[in-house]
Amino acid sequence: SAGGQLDRLPLCTSLPSWMPQEALDRFVEAFKASGFRGGINYYRCLNRNWQKTKSAFQKAGGKIKQPTLFIGGELDPVIKTYGGPEATARMVSKVCSDLRGCCFIADCGHWNTQEKPHETTQALLRFLENTRDLGDLGDLDLSGRSRL
Repeated sequence: SAGGQLDRLPLCTSLPSWMPQEALDRFVEAFKASGFRGGINYYRCLNRNWQKTKSAFQKAGGKIKQPTLFIGGELDPVIKTYGGPEATARMVSKVCSDLRGCCFIADCGHWNTQEKPHETTQALLRFLENTRDLGDLGDLDLSGRSRL
């Protein structure tokens, strides 16, 4: 076995700037009440999810054909596991036939939406601007709440 992920992480001696104590306390209380099953189940289901999607992926020639933007943090241990930003970008480009870009946010780890929300939002807005070639949104109202 390659060992656990926790052994590979640096020891934290203080909270990061993007995680105030009050927010951490709220997370701790929520997880005490409900457990961390949801967060763990994602990883427990990786093989099952692959089995359920493998056929569609293979029918698509092993490519994701939708316009794609990959966003990650330069300091993300997962990105480092795959050989760094350049190696990750090469890997992503092999499976995305309409890759519109790879954005690696400086001074950012795994949780880019929490650590660097402004930079993440700006990357998403640039990506959406870069998909205008797909057509007009027509009367779609993007100003309100999500209707999903």
